[in-house]
Amino acid sequence: MSLRSRLALVFLVGAIIPLIIAAIITERILSENYEEDHERTLTVSSDQVSAELSRRRELLTKNLSAIATRSHPAIGGFIYDTSKNENTFEGLPLTKLRESERTLTSGFDAFFLLGPDDSILMASHNQGSVGTSFKGNLNGGYAWLPAEKDGKLQRSLFDVESRKVTLLDGRRIKLIAGVKIDNQTFSHISDKRNELTISIDANLQSSGISLTNHQGNIIAVVAISVSDKGLVTLRTQLRTVTIAAAGISLLLLIVLAFLASRGIIKDLNQLGLAAKAVGEGNLEYTAPNASTKEVRSVVSAFEQMTKDLNESKNKLVTVEKIAAWRDVARQLAHEIKNPLTPIKMSVESLQRSWKRQHPEFQEIFTESTSTIIQETDRLSRTLDEFSKFAQMPKPHFEVFKISDLIQRLTKPYVEAKKVQFNQWHSDVEVSADKDQITQVILNLLVNALDASSNDDFVTVEVTSTDRRCVVSVIDRGEGIPDDLIDSIFTPYFTTKGKRGGTGLGLPIAQRIAIDHGGKIEVSSSPEGSRFSLQLPLLNR
Repeated sequence: MSLRSRLALVFLVGAIIPLIIAAIITERILSENYEEDHERTLTVSSDQVSAELSRRRELLTKNLSAIATRSHPAIGGFIYDTSKNENTFEGLPLTKLRESERTLTSGFDAFFLLGPDDSILMASHNQGSVGTSFKGNLNGGYAWLPAEKDGKLQRSLFDVESRKVTLLDGRRIKLIAGVKIDNQTFSHISDKRNELTISIDANLQSSGISLTNHQGNIIAVVAISVSDKGLVTLRTQLRTVTIAAAGISLLLLIVLAFLASRGIIKDLNQLGLAAKAVGEGNLEYTAPNASTKEVRSVVSAFEQMTKDLNESKNKLVTVEKIAAWRDVARQLAHEIKNPLTPIKMSVESLQRSWKRQHPEFQEIFTESTSTIIQETDRLSRTLDEFSKFAQMPKPHFEVFKISDLIQRLTKPYVEAKKVQFNQWHSDVEVSADKDQITQVILNLLVNALDASSNDDFVTVEVTSTDRRCVVSVIDRGEGIPDDLIDSIFTPYFTTKGKRGGTGLGLPIAQRIAIDHGGKIEVSSSPEGSRFSLQLPLLNR
């Protein structure tokens, strides 16, 4: 995960999580407040319903008491007419009483007038029941009664009160009045959010205010409920706002993370390039000044580390140079001393033969001078190689395809079936000194041919990695012993023995490779050796 992604994630966690927690807490507080308001609304509404029922009961009682008396014109006239026994219905006069029906039933939704024998003399809400015998006992409370509505009888709930009036002959008539209780009874009761519902439950499945009959039995319940639709809507709106806020916050955080990390990432990239350059050996590389305080201290420490590495490298190079030159001087002295011995012996042989006037002096002279010339030539070659090693010219870089160079160098050997050239990557380009690279490849090629028998061939391959070009020279000789493989790049070390090796070819080749930012690696086994020249790819 990149630094920018990690910063965005940190900002996201730091901002979104508190936002979510705040939303959860807010939702919980709103729910609790809503529930408290819900309970308060239920309590207030229940009180209002009870008050409305009490008000209607008081009004019912008052109105019924006002007519259930001898002083009421209709009832009083009925009693007077009864005493005269005029126009009777089963012994009771009804004509004038029914003429006063509108006056008697005003203010009631149901009204019965029962005769002494409980026959129904008047029923304002159910005219069809007049003349029948009243069944039941309505002495108060609530009751379900059939009532006419739109020409049809429907069962309705009434709050009922009854009164008895004594006639002059001692008999009694009964007045039963009721007010209807339905959903419209409480329509004026509402809450501020219009979420209150008041209904009559005849099945007794709800909780609320119980309505009982004259015997105390519950016959209906006034169910009071408050819808939670508002709470659901509020929660939905809150979550929508939270999601929108989270989305906006996420977008802002991404932008903020990009802006905040842009300078740091730029500084770190530059520091990475500096570390790469130092890793490749360029200890003089200086990292640009960082724009952020956080990275500036790291850059300062990096520069100090590079400075210390450079100083250590210079000291180490000096020590290595001294040790190397000591070794070179010792090897050179040894190489010079070797030809001097046969030269000295040849001269001494000539002197002895001359003094003795040896008869074969001419032959001895020819042999001795030949030896002196050979050893002098060998000494000259040694000094020439040493001069090349000590005064290696700086490379002159140019861009070329390494495969083209190798193909030109190996062409005579390929035609002679001594070399097999495999160019797996023919388009690889390098920036190098063509003459010096030619010298390295020819040195590796000649060494490989010397190590191989006449029947074997040498393989040359060109491959590449993401950063380097690799030229491999593979022979099929006897290999290099493990105890000698670490010494093959040491000046004047040779395994050719009497074949005339100076021991400077591989050290010079390695030095050229290093001057080009590369190196020569070697691996060996009893089946042969592989020398690999590694050079940096172009623009890498």
